[in-house]
Amino acid sequence: DGKTEGRGGHHQDRFERRRCDGRGAGGGDFGHRTGVSLKSYHFSLPGIGTLQKLQLSHALPIQAILAEVRANLSRTSNLVVQAPPGSGKTTLLPLSLLDEAWAGAGRIIVLEPRRLAARMAAKRMADLLGEAVGETVGYRVRLDTKVGPKTRIELNTDGVFLRRLQRDPELQGVSAVL
Repeated sequence: DGKTEGRGGHHQDRFERRRCDGRGAGGGDFGHRTGVSLKSYHFSLPGIGTLQKLQLSHALPIQAILAEVRANLSRTSNLVVQAPPGSGKTTLLPLSLLDEAWAGAGRIIVLEPRRLAARMAAKRMADLLGEAVGETVGYRVRLDTKVGPKTRIELNTDGVFLRRLQRDPELQGVSAVL
């Protein structure tokens, strides 16, 4: 079945190992093509990083282009990032944009198609920051909301976002939609 030792042990199942090497869903050897080192290390985000170090169990491919993404977003308001699943688009990209000058004090809205995905991504980002969900990172899905006055990153399902857009077409207080 591809499993070696349980998730709590030192070994992972083969799928997880492949995904960490960049050869999981999405195909190809992503790490080899981009030259991204996929070893474990500490990663600090600009602005947050001086006091808060994010400890990742393995490097994610998106980390190699975060500086380029931030630079491009400071010049233009539109950007398309395409990467295979598990590369860090949902978790690391929004966190890296928190302290950008163009974001100001506005919220960064991250769209997720499913309620469970929105809740789990919010939990993962909050865990990386060492906070509870609803502080810097929160979510808003049908029948459940965890946001607070300090929330800067808000994960929304598509339906919740569309209703918000109907109520507020200018998206007051929103700096970015990912």
